[in-house]
Formats: sequence, structure tokens, C-alpha cells
Amino acid sequence: MVEKHCHQHEKASPLKRLTLTYQNSFSLPMPYHDALILDHIQQTHDTSLLSEREKHLIGLAVTMTRGCQVCTRNRIEKAKSIGIDDETLNALVAVSAAVNSGVTAATARVAFGMLEQEASEACGDTCSP
Repeated sequence: MVEKHCHQHEKASPLKRLTLTYQNSFSLPMPYHDALILDHIQQTHDTSLLSEREKHLIGLAVTMTRGCQVCTRNRIEKAKSIGIDDETLNALVAVSAAVNSGVTAATARVAFGMLEQEASEACGDTCSP
């Protein structure tokens, strides 16, 4: 089964390999594949459908909403290095915070609704140890 899995990895696209690695990480002892993730990020970033400015703004919005201060700092530095000004960055922070607060409110609303149901699915140890 492992041989078939490895062969399947070799023929798959980088995104499919990443997906296969994730899907099988629960059933097969597989090492973490930094190279697959980095290859996927590079291929995705190489798209000509978005400008460099757009890519930097999206990346910054994602790192802020994920809560990584180091990544956010690095992305702010990169954004400034390509000419994105503080006014634009502050607008991005405001929009990202507004969108993220909407997601937070919607998640909480659904969770409170689940409390009212007779039986809600258990999350397990993943998010409520």
C-alpha cells in the first residue's frame, strides 16, 4: 500500500500530492513534506492573473487573519518594499478585521444554535480538549 501511495505521489500534480499527503497523514506514517508545500506556493504565486501588488495584499490579509505576527511583519515589509503605502495597508487592516469579525460572529451564531439542538456533533480533542 505504501508503494502504491508513493507511486501515486510521483504522478500527481503538486496540489494533488499535497492533498494526498494530507489525506493519508492520518492513516500512513508519512513525513511532513516541506518541498511539496513550497512547490505549491511557488506555482500558485507564479500566476499572471493577479498583480504582484494584489498577491502581497492577499497574503498580508491572510497572515493577519491567521494571527501570525512574524509573517504579518514580513509581509508588511515586503508590501512597503514594492511601494504599497501606509494608507493602503491601514485600509487593508480595516477590511480584513471587518471580514474576520463577520466570520467570528457567524461561527458563534451557529455554535450557539447547536447548543439548542438536542444532540450536536462532538468536536473531539481537536478543538475542545
